[in-house]
Amino acid sequence: MIDFRKFNHAALLAGVALSAVVFATPALAQTAEPNTDAQNEQAEEEQEQAEGERREEAIVVTGSRIRRDDFSGSSPVTIITSDTFAAEGLIDTAAILQSSSIAAGRQQITSQFGGFVVEGGTGVNAISLRGLGAERTLVLLNGRRLGGAGTRGQVGAVDLNTIPSSIIDRIEILKDGASSVYGSDAVAGVVNIITRNEIDRPEVSVSLNVPFAGARESYAIDAGYGWNFDNGNILVSASYDSAEALMQGDRDYLSCPDDYVFDPVTGVQVGDRETNPGHPNFGNFKCFNSLNDAIDRITTTGGVGTRWVRDPTVTGGLIPGFRPRASATESNTDDYRQRQQDVFPKNSRASIFATAEFDVNGVELFGEALFNRRETESRRFRQFFPEIPVSNAFNPFAGQAGTRGGRSIVLAPFNQDIVVDYGALTAGARGDFGGMLDTWTWDANVSYTTSSGEYAGNIFVATNVEDSQDRRINPDGSFGPVLGPVTTRGTDGVVRCVMPNGSSCPIINYFDPRFVAGNWTQEELNFLTTTETGKTEYDQLLFQASATGDVIKLPAGALAVAVGVEARKIEINDVPGFNAQNRTSWGLTTAGITKGEDTITEVFAEVEIPLLKGLPFVESLTANLSGRAFDYETSGDDSVYKYGINWQVTPSVRFRHTSGTSYRGPALYELFLSPQTAFAGQLAIDPCIEWGESGNENLRINCASQGIPADYQGAGSSALVLTGGNRESLTAETSDAKTFGVEFTPSGLDMRLALDYFSIEVNNQIAQFGAAGIIGACYAEQPDRFATSGFCRLFERDLTGATGAQFQILSVTNGYVNISKQIQEGLDLQFSYGQEFDFGELALDAEATWTFKDESQLFNDPDIPDSEETDDNNGLLGSPDFVGNSQVRFTRGDWDFYWNSDFVGRNSNDELNGGDTFSETRRKYYAEFTAYHGVSVRRRFDDLEIRAGISNLFDEAPPSVSFGQPARAGRSAILVTQYDLVGRSGFINISKRF
Repeated sequence: MIDFRKFNHAALLAGVALSAVVFATPALAQTAEPNTDAQNEQAEEEQEQAEGERREEAIVVTGSRIRRDDFSGSSPVTIITSDTFAAEGLIDTAAILQSSSIAAGRQQITSQFGGFVVEGGTGVNAISLRGLGAERTLVLLNGRRLGGAGTRGQVGAVDLNTIPSSIIDRIEILKDGASSVYGSDAVAGVVNIITRNEIDRPEVSVSLNVPFAGARESYAIDAGYGWNFDNGNILVSASYDSAEALMQGDRDYLSCPDDYVFDPVTGVQVGDRETNPGHPNFGNFKCFNSLNDAIDRITTTGGVGTRWVRDPTVTGGLIPGFRPRASATESNTDDYRQRQQDVFPKNSRASIFATAEFDVNGVELFGEALFNRRETESRRFRQFFPEIPVSNAFNPFAGQAGTRGGRSIVLAPFNQDIVVDYGALTAGARGDFGGMLDTWTWDANVSYTTSSGEYAGNIFVATNVEDSQDRRINPDGSFGPVLGPVTTRGTDGVVRCVMPNGSSCPIINYFDPRFVAGNWTQEELNFLTTTETGKTEYDQLLFQASATGDVIKLPAGALAVAVGVEARKIEINDVPGFNAQNRTSWGLTTAGITKGEDTITEVFAEVEIPLLKGLPFVESLTANLSGRAFDYETSGDDSVYKYGINWQVTPSVRFRHTSGTSYRGPALYELFLSPQTAFAGQLAIDPCIEWGESGNENLRINCASQGIPADYQGAGSSALVLTGGNRESLTAETSDAKTFGVEFTPSGLDMRLALDYFSIEVNNQIAQFGAAGIIGACYAEQPDRFATSGFCRLFERDLTGATGAQFQILSVTNGYVNISKQIQEGLDLQFSYGQEFDFGELALDAEATWTFKDESQLFNDPDIPDSEETDDNNGLLGSPDFVGNSQVRFTRGDWDFYWNSDFVGRNSNDELNGGDTFSETRRKYYAEFTAYHGVSVRRRFDDLEIRAGISNLFDEAPPSVSFGQPARAGRSAILVTQYDLVGRSGFINISKRF
């Protein structure tokens, strides 16, 4: 049940503010000259007429439930218009939002991460304000929350793919916490997407975007039609857009990660070069993609005894076509197929949107319907490296002392096909109360959103892989694994593969050069692999009702109030394929059915109190107070509050301040995600690999204390990563947010400058540390705390060799937990300027965000001294402390000329890595300041509009940085979402009205 006593804080603030107004009233009245009865009557009539006009024009601004006559509330709001993003050639709602400065400073989830497991599945696009996570950013459509969409068991956040940009009129971004106004998830802010509500003539629009370097071409077509009646209107809009894939080989800076280390004296790049004369990259720095086309001898301790590489000139010997490698770097890491895997997958979307409004006897009935289908095709490759026991008939290492088996490392297809159908329906009514409550309006609506997604991908069937390794005729003539002495043939000298049910299976020689190169027969492919399909459903049913109006008239204006209730039910049901559920998928995540639901009920109230008006240095002073109480079926009840002050000092200067709390109950996947297993490579997660080269003193001491050799190579099988929901111990997140702002609008100038300081602290934050994060945090501990670190209890390493894999990471527990806190502090700037000239109009808009602090306290363990210490991620790679953008527009007659710029500040891991000099080389652990520019021109005719332009005008490539283990720092284009990976592109849009 909701504990209404938790409204005490907000109620006390409201009472104090209201008392101040009441007691201030007599003093204000004494300052006025007495009026005659006629003057009083005339003044009252004029005031009533003005208030009537104000109510007629009143709007609801994001950040408040109270209707007002302008956008000047106490909370900072950014507005992005459809004309702005059209001028930049953006036809993707996600790109529009993710380029805003409040989001651009931190990593976003986009379709770029098709090769990774992300919340929402392959192809999803989400928005994370302030870098606090998409689950802490509330997305609204016309003021009503949307349900999540996507695939797999971690669906929760809104997938921006579901909202076509063609229906957007404007986007309002509230830049402070707003749980008291909108409920859970509004921790970092709110994105309110306002759609077009009227089309008076049929219209069609066609857009085309073509990169100059080819690949990632996209196009869109949309059409709209409207019917307007005396008492209402209907609007219908349909759109389709498609974007081709961007492959790794389509851009030089993506296709060949090479050694990116430099001589510290001369500055000349040094490193390994390709020595294979038959390789197209011969003589250049060697490309380090995934290892493939190799054979390893596995020792009894689980390590690599010898690695064999392909050499077609070898026709005899132990392994025909292969020879032992001559150096540690002589391996095939640049197969041409790796250049054919996508960085951005192919994506297409089809949408239909309809809205209707009708006035029936003074009551406005309204409805909305949105249907969207997304299809994503991801084409990638993965390593297939089964360990073949010495009992296998073709194992060349059988009989060698100290040998456990052999391992072929093969590059195999790893494709995914995603189809997500999304629907959103809303029906409601609103109107005026009338009578004595003529200033009051009411609104009640119910909405339902549903997402149904299928995800299909090719997998290796583990049981078939095992059968093809071991099943053959034994020396005694029986079927099954070898039971007696090692042999390579059955009693009749013939190798056979027999399934457990007695049926035959393909004879597969895992050491055949043809097989190792990935040139499999159709029979081998059909036997070892299959297509696995899973299905995810995510539903939300929402009811909300509210009323708002004036309560009493005060000397400074009317005291306005909004009250309301909200109830919603959310459900998830993810059913993976058979092999994923039964752990028969080789080398991939295993997962059970994720199913759960939650019901939330809420009540809220908001009051806006005009305190003072028309005094020296007080044009107006208004207080805004809001509170909300809620009850989660899964995580209990609580309440939040918020207050704001809006002080118009002079017509040109305004100060504003907000302070409040927010609450986020655990998402369904954080509670109910079924236990899952995944695999992580040793090189990707183990910081003790070659720790002797590390500049981190804590790491060196801690790795050495466990007996791990300084030159430990980390070879071996991947570690098992365990994850899942945590309903038993997860608690809700809480947060505190503050903003202080000043706005300057000088008289006589069409100019606005706003500066807003923000501070958000999230407590009990729900997160996964990640396998690499857990192990890295363990070994980064102070040596005196290393033995008792909470992080070190979350993984297992074989220190004795008991498993045959000495020093390897065996398993990592990476479940959802409540970490202590995350703190964000910074400054937002908004600037706009306009000027009319005889020859045209000039407009300038700019916004920027400086982040001062981005701290996280990852693990607060009372058993660990000083565990309250925090890590500041501000300024690290992928987290620049400055981002900004600007738009300059010049209009002359029917022509518009537009120049836009995006800025990303320098971000660096130099300090994290102890500097850029490492042993005998220098590395580049920073991304330099980067600016992207675009230009476009628009020509308007009577019924036709044409816009053309170029984005990334100067073809700015993403910065290159060093990465990898200390012995090798490969170059990588920094793959974070602040940077453009596509390159210079031309775009054109043609719109026609009929």
